[in-house]
Amino acid sequence: MSSIEATTDEANPIDRAAAHWVARAMRGLDAEERAEFDAWRGADPRHGGSYVRALAIARLAAAPASESLVREPGEAGPAGEGAGPSRRRVLQWAAAACVPGTIGAGSLYHILGNRTSTARGEIRNIALADGSTAVLNTNSSIAVSMRAKRRTVDLLEGEAWFDVAHDPARPFEVRSGELVVRAVGTAFKVRSLPEGTHVVVTEGTVAIHRAASVEAPIRLTAGRQLSFARGTMVEASLTGAQVEQQLAWRQGLIILDGQTLDVAVAEFNRYNELKLEVIGGKLASQRVYGTFRARDPEALAKAVTIAIGVRMNREDLKIILL
Repeated sequence: MSSIEATTDEANPIDRAAAHWVARAMRGLDAEERAEFDAWRGADPRHGGSYVRALAIARLAAAPASESLVREPGEAGPAGEGAGPSRRRVLQWAAAACVPGTIGAGSLYHILGNRTSTARGEIRNIALADGSTAVLNTNSSIAVSMRAKRRTVDLLEGEAWFDVAHDPARPFEVRSGELVVRAVGTAFKVRSLPEGTHVVVTEGTVAIHRAASVEAPIRLTAGRQLSFARGTMVEASLTGAQVEQQLAWRQGLIILDGQTLDVAVAEFNRYNELKLEVIGGKLASQRVYGTFRARDPEALAKAVTIAIGVRMNREDLKIILL
């Protein structure tokens, strides 16, 4: 057993599989193995995050001066001892493994106790110093503080999904407005809204409390969401399809399943300079369905014109639905 695989012996099956794939990639994969890896990676959104953590372990285990960390499956390194892809190439591939198909996912970013942000339409994959991963949605910003006894992320604006590395001795907290979301080893999404905060748990359990409150925290398990607004917390269960809808942005998608047109337009406008505008209250209340690329507002506009029979006018950086 390699040292990488040994580090995850006590971890869950996904982490063990991720360590196994990193170890195999270090030896080099043929075309058949690469196809097997791609199938594993795409089978569950957690697989990419676990792979990035295993990759971080591999980097720590590698010799400091070595550039020969992990070879991309199917990529042959230059001839000679220690030959292999550069660190930059390895990190680019790791980002793609983490969240395939996301908007602007060209590299894996590392932050150590500082702030990082995304621009409109950008989705960024981030490897945190503790082995956790974060994915930032459009127009989002976080500040990270990693200390000996606590890991803290401030969601300053926007939306982020976290896959937390298991470390019971160092609680992982995400702070958004008045809320504090605390986890040990789990995955969850937090969105900061003008009226409050929205949390969705995709794996494990989190404890949520108000920063200024002495009330007992609320425990939120996988497949449940919590909305906090005007001092009130409201919990609800989600179906698998609803969870997928909540996280579709990580693949650069917007899934609409009966949302009103004005809600759909607001969602598209988060990602694009080309804005959508709806004129008419009756039209704005129409329900819309479908899966769209977040960066293609014109596709929604065309779908609405066909389905509902409205007019579409284009004015510079605006599409008006009448």
